Amino acid sequence: MAGVIVNTKNIHEITKRQEDLRDLLGSKKFNLIVNQVLLEESQQYTPKKSGALRQSGRARADGIIYTTRYARYLYYDNVYAPNWMIYTKDSETNKVVGKLGWRSPAGEGTKHPTGRPFRRTKKTFEDKYGFTWTLGPSTRGTKPEWVRYAYDKNHAKINRRITREVKKALGIK
Repeated sequence: MAGVIVNTKNIHEITKRQEDLRDLLGSKKFNLIVNQVLLEESQQYTPKKSGALRQSGRARADGIIYTTRYARYLYYDNVYAPNWMIYTKDSETNKVVGKLGWRSPAGEGTKHPTGRPFRRTKKTFEDKYGFTWTLGPSTRGTKPEWVRYAYDKNHAKINRRITREVKKALGIK
């Protein structure tokens, strides 16, 4: 399966009040509510070009899953190999004129992190016909591990919201 599963157990720290509510609600339902809140609160920090990555996010009891094929690259900010370089060729001479980027073959063995950061900027170039092309994700203002970043930045607000949502699920005011 392409994508990434974000394990939120090491991101969210349960407060004493939430611990009591978790015992009343049940661990699985509690974790699902925590992950739904974390997913919603981290949306503004999730990279967005077309919105596919943000729309692919799903909260589950065991974590948050993003199902796009490039989610792992962006989340961990690490290029995984094996990869093949993609070149641009001149259509008349068939000679390589530039490098477009990388292609990672789907389903071809296990991919391993290379330690190379994922390109988080756009690259613009003009072809010989005068067309301007822009490559790369629109990730300006986002950070790797955006769920952790969102929690670290807004943990008090997120904890209040988690408590409120759990109380609502229990029918407590």
